[in-house]
This record gives sequence, C-alpha cells and structure tokens, in this order.
Amino acid sequence: MGSLPQEPVRAPSSGDEFQRSEHRRTSTARRLTPQQRAVARMARARWAEELVARFYERSGYEIVVRNWHCREGELDIVAILASPVRVIIAVVEVKARASINYGSPFEAVTQ
Repeated sequence: MGSLPQEPVRAPSSGDEFQRSEHRRTSTARRLTPQQRAVARMARARWAEELVARFYERSGYEIVVRNWHCREGELDIVAILASPVRVIIAVVEVKARASINYGSPFEAVTQ
C-alpha cells in the first residue's frame, strides 16, 4: 500500500505564483454573447422585482399589478396599503445592477 503526498505535486522549480502572462492564459472564463447577456439581465430584473414584491407583501401591502404597460412606459409594481385612517398607493420602479461599476441602481433613476 502506498501513501499520498500531503503537498500538491509540482514540476521542479515551479512556485505557487504565476507571472502575469501565465496567469492570463489559465483563465477558463468565456465571454457572454449578446443574447446570453440579455437573458442574464432579464433574469436579474425578474429576481429583483420578485424580491421587492415580497418586501411589500411582508409589509402589509397588496400587490395590485406587476409590469403594467402603457404608452408612456411601464410600472414594475403597483401596491396598495389600506387602513381605516388612510390608503397608501405605492408605484414602484425596480432597479437592479450586477455591479456598481457603472453606478448604483439609484443613480439610474431618471425623471
């Protein structure tokens, strides 16, 4: 019966660190096609809208409509909170970003 070495097996005189050019070639990541990016954006948008809708429902709101379209644009969520004292209607535009490289979601809101 043999034994397995505790340390990784390396070629002679190879270290743990790669030079920059070697490191670049070891990447197996591939770039997404435009269609794959669009699918990823849509999935992120659906995920964010679902998260926001659940937040409003947990806060006592009733979701009236989602993704309502009209000539002027779209409303992501319309929710209502009715109490004996007042009625609150929330019109919600959901913004989600994969990273903050191009700004926060708040910065994407226009008038």
